[in-house]
This record gives sequence, C-alpha cells and structure tokens, in this order.
Amino acid sequence: MYQSLKTGLQADGVYGEIHVHDNVVSQSIPTNAVVYTKLIEWSDNGESKGTIPDQANGQITLSDSGIYKLESTLSFKSGTGNVVTECSIFIDGVEQDQLHFTRKISTAGDVGSASITGLASVDAGQVIDLRLKHDNAGSVDITVVYGNLNAEYVNT
Repeated sequence: MYQSLKTGLQADGVYGEIHVHDNVVSQSIPTNAVVYTKLIEWSDNGESKGTIPDQANGQITLSDSGIYKLESTLSFKSGTGNVVTECSIFIDGVEQDQLHFTRKISTAGDVGSASITGLASVDAGQVIDLRLKHDNAGSVDITVVYGNLNAEYVNT
C-alpha cells in the first residue's frame, strides 16, 4: 500500500468519476476534423474524494495540484458508417497529446469501444473533460452507450 506524500491525505488518495450507462441519447458532433466537441451525455457522478465530479457539465474539477492518472473508456456507436472518431481528455480546455484514442466505426449502428489511460500534471482547480471529433464531411450522431471519465491522484 502506498503512503501519500501530501499532508492530510489518506492512503486511498484523491479521485473522481463521471459515467454513463444504458444510454440511448445521441450527441451530434459537427462537421470538422479539426475542432473537438465536448462530450455532454453523462448520466451520473461516480465515487469521489477531493474532486468535484459534475456529470451535468461533463467535467471533473481536480482540487489538488499534482500528477493524476486520467482514464476514460467508451462503448459507443455512430449514426454514420465508415467514420473515424478521435477522442482526447482535455485539461482546462487544452488537448493533451498523451491522452487520445482513435476508433473507426465501419457500419452505422455498430458499437465499438476504446479507452484512454495516461498521466498528466494538473494544477489545483483545473477541470478535465472528454472531447470528440471525426473525419466525416457532415455531422455525425454519436451515442455513448457506456462510458466513464475518471481521475486518480498519484503524487505531487
């Protein structure tokens, strides 16, 4: 068991999560292979300690500065076939190079899954969220059937 170096934290640290389950509501991702769209179809706040999960706004506020393990897993479908979807975890509106996935859905309605795991340095009060973009010439409806976004404090 690790012992936190931060004064006042217990061994179980700081963490937070938002998630979605059994979702049938799609989100339209506009036409543009350059600009990401924030994922907003979250249904619940998960477990948390020392963070502020906010499923209604699709984000988690991290209360302490330090290194965090950031993760997301999505099981999603596209309303349009042959679409490559890219996803990234953003910190305070900034795309994180080390926190991405790319997934192609070949047939409309097929469900695929993908995940992101990585470490990032975060300042107290910064917000993480998940954003998507695609390579299609028109808008694409994405339905995240199951998914989560979570953060776990690792160290300062």
